[in-house]
Amino acid sequence: MDILSFLFYRPLGTLLAWFYDFTGSYAGAIFIFLIVINIVLLPLSISGQKGMARQAKMGPRMAALKQKYKDDRQRYNQEVQKLYEREKSNPLSGCLPSLIRILLIFPIYQVMRNPLTYMFNINPSIVSAAKTAAAALPGHPVGTAASSIQEVSLVSLFPQLVSKVPGLLPFEGKMNFRFLGLDLTHQPTFTLNFSQKVDFTLWLIPLFTVLAQLLVSIVTMRMNRTVNPQANSMSGIMYMMPLISLYFAFTWPAAMGYYWIVSSLVQGGLQILVMYLYNPVYLNAEDEVRNVLARRSREKSVAARQKGSALQE
Repeated sequence: MDILSFLFYRPLGTLLAWFYDFTGSYAGAIFIFLIVINIVLLPLSISGQKGMARQAKMGPRMAALKQKYKDDRQRYNQEVQKLYEREKSNPLSGCLPSLIRILLIFPIYQVMRNPLTYMFNINPSIVSAAKTAAAALPGHPVGTAASSIQEVSLVSLFPQLVSKVPGLLPFEGKMNFRFLGLDLTHQPTFTLNFSQKVDFTLWLIPLFTVLAQLLVSIVTMRMNRTVNPQANSMSGIMYMMPLISLYFAFTWPAAMGYYWIVSSLVQGGLQILVMYLYNPVYLNAEDEVRNVLARRSREKSVAARQKGSALQE
C-alpha cells in the first residue's frame, strides 16, 4: 500500500463506506460526505475570510505607501512589513484555506473515481481483472482499453462480468448508484441526432453541473465586489470553469457529475454563509469600534491618574 493510499484514499473511502451503509445509496453517501468534509474545513474558511477582511482594511494604507515610496522599492517593502506587524496580519493568511482545499482535491477525486477499490474495498486485482474483461465485451461502448474504463462503469456490467471474474459475485446487485431514477453508472452521451437511442435524461447531470457552478460563482463574485473592486476581472474564469466541467461531465460516468453538483452547492453554500457572517465591512467596523473604546479607556485612565496627581499636590 503506497503512502497516499494509506494517508488519504483508504480513510476517505472508509468514511464514504460508513455513509453508504447509513444511507443505502452512493448519492446519499456523497451528500453527507461532502457536508462533513466542508464542516471540518469550516474553521479554515472562517480564518481565510477574516484574513481577507484584514487585507481589505489595509488596502488604502498600502496604496498610500505605494504612492509615497514609488521610487524606493526597498523602503516600500519595509513599511509594508511594519504595517503587517502593526495589524498583526499575515499576507498568506487568506491563501492557506484555499491551498489546503486544493491539496485535498486530488485524494477526494481519486476516491470518487475509484469507489470499488476504496469505498467498497474490492481487491485491486479483482477490479483490474474486471476492467480487462469489460474491455473484451463485444460492442460495449466503454471502449477497448482496460485502463480507460472507469470503475463506476463496471457496476452496470456486473451481470456480464461475474462469470469471468468470480470475485465480483459477492457484490452483484448490492450497489445502489441510482439517484431520482437516474443510473449514475452510465455516461451521458452528447449528440444532436435525437433519433439516436440515447438516455437524454442523463443530460440533466451535465446541465446542473454548469448551473450549480455558475450560481455559486455569480453569488460569491457579487459579494466580493463590496471588498475587492477587481473581482470583475475574474468573470472570464467564472464562465470558463463551468464549461470545462460540462465537457468532463459528458466524458465520465454521471456519478462524477453528481459529485461536482453536490460539491459546488455544499461548498459554495457554506462559503456564502461564511462571507455573509464574516463580512469584511462589518468585521472592520467592529475593529474600529473596539479601537475607539480602547482609546477612550486609555484616555480615561490617563485623566484619572492626572486628577489623582493634582489632588495629591
